[in-house]
Amino acid sequence: MNNRDQRFYDLVIDKQANFFLHDDGWLEVDISLDSLKEENVDKKTEKYRVGILTKAQFSKTRFKYLLKTINFLNAYGNVYLVRLPIHEKMMTIDNALMAHFNEDIKEAITLSKGYLDLTTMNTDFHYTDGNHLHKTSGKIVSSIIANWIDENRRVYAEDTY
Repeated sequence: MNNRDQRFYDLVIDKQANFFLHDDGWLEVDISLDSLKEENVDKKTEKYRVGILTKAQFSKTRFKYLLKTINFLNAYGNVYLVRLPIHEKMMTIDNALMAHFNEDIKEAITLSKGYLDLTTMNTDFHYTDGNHLHKTSGKIVSSIIANWIDENRRVYAEDTY
């Protein structure tokens, strides 16, 4: 709502626009790879650096609710945590906010059935603005996550028998 100046209705009906909301909830942003510009990343990272980083801090309340959510969902199946890749410039901001992210969320990782940190692959993907994957990269990342979960399920199943 904060970043859209066109009618929201168009997301649902206009397949010719570069935004389209699919029935499954995926908001597809159709930007060609050759039109991706570093200036989009620069604008977004500057917005975060100036507008968010100066005010942001680790929220103990949000973390407490993450732990509660994992505990709740564990009763219904396996919970996996995934840290999605982001552009290196955005990663600099993440590191400024939480330099030891993986260590800081260790309790949540321990409660889950597995943790996949894809920020080690940040440079392998294309981004529309720094923290949103281009749809071609999104397909690759989705496949990586699905295969990782499948492998974890197999290993977990072997360990329980």
